[in-house]
Amino acid sequence: MSSTNHTLIETLAADRDGMVDLTRDLIAIPTENPPGAHYRDALDLLTTRLEALGFHDTRIERDCLVSFVGRGARTLYFS
Repeated sequence: MSSTNHTLIETLAADRDGMVDLTRDLIAIPTENPPGAHYRDALDLLTTRLEALGFHDTRIERDCLVSFVGRGARTLYFS
């Protein structure tokens, strides 16, 4: 295993509880599609959590959450 993979695994393992909590909170919001109900509730939850993690350039564009932290040539994108 490369040192990069090892570091990633350690980082993810260190915040496992936080990831489980966020997943549990998201699953509790009934956002089934169709009809796409409660999207705003999910967006509000994600916005609050991202801001707590230091993502201060967070906005909602047509029911999609867009958030950034830092600058650089590399981008990590979640959908």
